[in-house]
Amino acid sequence: MEITRFLSRVMRKSGSYLFSKQQRMMQYYVQNYEKIQLQENTILYEVRDGQTIVDSPFSFYKKMISDERFLNYTHIWVIDRLENPALQNIDRDNARVKVVVRQSKQYFYWLLAAKFLVNSSTFPNFFIKKEKQIYINTWHGTPLKTMGYNIPGDPSQSQNVVRNFLMADYLLSANPLMTKMYQNDYKLNGIFAGKIIEEGYPRIDWTVKYGKNNVFKDFDELNLTFDPSFQSILYCPTWKGKKITKTNDDIEQIIQETLYLKEKFSGKYNFFIKVHPFIYHQVAKNQRVKDFLIPDSFDANKCLAGIDILITDYSSIFFDFLVTKKPILFYVWDNDIYAHERGSSIEENELPGPVAYTVQDIIAFVENISSIKEKYQTKYDALRQTIVSKDDGYATERYLEYIFLGKSSQELKIIYPNREKEHILFFPGRMKNNGITSSFLNLVSNLDYSAFDVSILIANPLTKEELKNVKLIPTECRLLFRPGKHAYTFLETITDYYFESFGVHAFSRKFYPKNAYAREMKRLLGNSSVFKVAIDFSGYSFFWGKFIAAVNSNKKVVFQHNDLLSDLRRTVNGKQPHKTNLKSLFSIYQLFDRILSVSQETMEINKKNLAQYIRPEQVGVVRNSLNIHKIVNSEVDETFEEDVISIQRETVHLTIRKDSVFDIYPQISSLLNKDYRATHITHNDALRSVARYTHQGKTYYKLIINDMYQGWINSENVKSIVKSKVDLSNVQLIGTINVSSDPVFYADLNQIQNGLALPLNKTYVFLAKKTVGLNDDYFLAENEKGALGWIKSSSITNIHHLGKFSVLKWVFLSRNPKYSLVNPAETPNETRKEKSVPLISPENFNFVTMGRLSPEKNQINLVRAFSTVVTSFPNARLFILGNGELRKELISLIQALDLQDHVWLLGHVDNPGYLLKQCDLFVLPSYYEGQPMVLLEGLTLGMKILASNIPANRSVIGSDYGFYINGTDAETIAESLVDQIQKGFPNAPRKFDPYAYNQSVLGEFYEEIM
Repeated sequence: MEITRFLSRVMRKSGSYLFSKQQRMMQYYVQNYEKIQLQENTILYEVRDGQTIVDSPFSFYKKMISDERFLNYTHIWVIDRLENPALQNIDRDNARVKVVVRQSKQYFYWLLAAKFLVNSSTFPNFFIKKEKQIYINTWHGTPLKTMGYNIPGDPSQSQNVVRNFLMADYLLSANPLMTKMYQNDYKLNGIFAGKIIEEGYPRIDWTVKYGKNNVFKDFDELNLTFDPSFQSILYCPTWKGKKITKTNDDIEQIIQETLYLKEKFSGKYNFFIKVHPFIYHQVAKNQRVKDFLIPDSFDANKCLAGIDILITDYSSIFFDFLVTKKPILFYVWDNDIYAHERGSSIEENELPGPVAYTVQDIIAFVENISSIKEKYQTKYDALRQTIVSKDDGYATERYLEYIFLGKSSQELKIIYPNREKEHILFFPGRMKNNGITSSFLNLVSNLDYSAFDVSILIANPLTKEELKNVKLIPTECRLLFRPGKHAYTFLETITDYYFESFGVHAFSRKFYPKNAYAREMKRLLGNSSVFKVAIDFSGYSFFWGKFIAAVNSNKKVVFQHNDLLSDLRRTVNGKQPHKTNLKSLFSIYQLFDRILSVSQETMEINKKNLAQYIRPEQVGVVRNSLNIHKIVNSEVDETFEEDVISIQRETVHLTIRKDSVFDIYPQISSLLNKDYRATHITHNDALRSVARYTHQGKTYYKLIINDMYQGWINSENVKSIVKSKVDLSNVQLIGTINVSSDPVFYADLNQIQNGLALPLNKTYVFLAKKTVGLNDDYFLAENEKGALGWIKSSSITNIHHLGKFSVLKWVFLSRNPKYSLVNPAETPNETRKEKSVPLISPENFNFVTMGRLSPEKNQINLVRAFSTVVTSFPNARLFILGNGELRKELISLIQALDLQDHVWLLGHVDNPGYLLKQCDLFVLPSYYEGQPMVLLEGLTLGMKILASNIPANRSVIGSDYGFYINGTDAETIAESLVDQIQKGFPNAPRKFDPYAYNQSVLGEFYEEIM
């Protein structure tokens, strides 16, 4: 089995190396990582993946190329294509200037050879900064948006940004708000090993020094239309998406509103628009705006030097504009949506200018600009002092002198690394609903964060279940994800496959690719200095265990949560799911300083069974801790994410039911305050909704009329329409569902309000058809049973074409059983929404057990035993909490024994305490355990306990806290249950003290890691 898997992986890797240019380039990079020597006085610049040549890196370049002190430097610019007009910004004829195309062989070479790297965003996820290479990250603006770990949704979305920051030697900060972004929003404080220099923004030097005459001269050369005798207005709408590959469909609205504003200001002001780089090329295709659309290649800060009034929404450019002391207007028509999806770093009442929700508001503000400026002067001056006080036109000079020439002064504000705390690195596992996840969450909820800096190396959450658990990790922890693929050579990859399949043995140990694993940790952890301890808390994965063993740390620890030899041998559905992973992990136990079991009994079992892998001095015990507050204060929580989120972004084309005047609410706050505008709408108007909101049983649409925003309208006044021109085509695609919550499928595209949300996010899906021309583009998803339903194309990422070989479709479906889809029409209600918890009557004898539905938990024999119990006590009830591979078998057994009215499978319950406290007895009939968390939780709630007489259970209950089942067969379990009923559920000899227990456990943990 292992040989077949190993050979299959080798063949696939060989094929990708032969046929994938990207794989070959990656191999070139890794193979030459240590071979290519750094070239002194060489600087590589990259801005927005090579899309342009602007921003602070451009300011560095322009100063250095003309300064005699830097004449011996070579400048290498990264560009996405040689036809890019941004190349006009540099002197390509200069022998000291080179251009490399991104992702070319020369690009990879100079990433390895350039002594200095300057980037305003991020390098690709394969990039690893070399020793003695100097990485300067300028970032690309003071943030108005929430950033880093504060962005709502999946915390892994900022993973490559954090990774780049951790590699940087210098982070440039324009002001305290930007410094806070680095330290707090991206959680660099305590781990960042470089320096943050807060000395203004190099790019703002252009705004201070360039001058209006130079700007107008440039505009003239760009063939823009303007009158130099007029004041100038610049409109800068920002990018509002979450992924740079998906720009929201508001291009036509931007164009139409821009044309409207330009016409209104005609003869009074010059009007220009500069859009975000991610949408520039789409907007530039429209000839109606070519006379006043400022090219993306023209530096925005140069442009600001010639502007008198700035109109923007969430763009960081307004912070830069503060240096001009000129008025700023904020047009935030989608503020209610954006606040929900992204949020802002400062409150609306702190903004240095008025907020407009419609273009009519903007016009009114411009017409009264003098009074507006006077009204907001105090706020403007206060924010200006905070944000641009150091922007005197010489920020570039100060940075270059400090970084390149080593000149410093006491006036420079430099934030040095803060390493006062002891640093811990954890790998917690996949964060699925299981005992290890519970144990980990309990431990990190109890740590002393005044003494410890905690980083968590973790896999990207692939399911809603995993994401939910990741979000339960305390905010004091820093989450570090693993973007992209490992940085191994081809030979290292094959060697890694071998050891993952067969483990490390004496004859093969010299081939163990420790350098590859250390390089991978450098890729993920950057310049992070030595950790006090690196902990593989999961203890089940060779893949992650080998990485933790390669971390630069004083001590390396791996946990054992169970009788691992029994787990290795455990068979489920004819397979041994842990055999390969555990066998290989055991073989690298020698790389760990400590091997910690969660109970003395478990330690003795593993020490004996795994003696060939474990040295006696390695072993120790750290018991599981408790989240006492959560256990004791758990309440019924039947709130689901889809109920909480009341704003849903969607595009729907509408028509008015009858021509009339309607109440339109600019924002949701306006709706709640009943602040509306009377608006006349007819059948001739083109209506489009971009979002839906439900309030007090009524649904409202966020309405765009004739491509101009108006506000929210009651859905009763409109009806949806389907565009007549629809292009339907057959496709053969595989993609990944990637949305913020459960994806929605539609059986009928004429009834898109009647969609069904299914728990399939972050899973693969086969796509059979595509429609273009509806309100949105849609794919028809299929499974092995046939059509699943239509899903928006915007919900699908990582699309792969299967070509004409339809047989691959069935190969895909057969090899991905964990991604098997459910036909909406056949989906039972209990899988769509968590099954309601039944009423627990005090008139019954109520038993409860909790844990993964897995063979070692012995729920099968417990159910069989209960069939005996109910013959004598028909009012006995058993509640089983948990999910797992035995669920279907348990359902069949309950039906076969006619126990549907006696035994309840409740699935995973997030806060089970409220249910447990209503039951008479907690039962745990397991064959083997590590240290059963569920017993500790039951004892914390003051429950009466009955458990199988196995070492792990004895480690918790002892002789004082509960009673034992002296066997694990159904007959013995039944006898014990009946005995408890007949004795009236007696109390244990002693009451458990969870607080004293926790204090003792934390003492064990701290002693082990110090």
